Amino acid sequence: MDLNQESKLVLSVLRGQDNRWHVTEQGFGQLLDSFDSPHEACAWAVVRAEPKRGRVFVENVLVDYSKTGETGTC
Repeated sequence: MDLNQESKLVLSVLRGQDNRWHVTEQGFGQLLDSFDSPHEACAWAVVRAEPKRGRVFVENVLVDYSKTGETGTC
């Protein structure tokens, strides 16, 4: 892939009605995986999107990293 070319991969992290955090690929709507916390879901999505220069959209929610000892944003 050309370094200036933007990937079409877009993952979404959303809270489901079951209070679990679901990762889906936009345009396909198929559930890729689900997690108990937004931090876990976001981290999983970022690991998959980053090598493909994809994007991750996360439902507007505060993610508290102080409990995990990690830093960064999701």
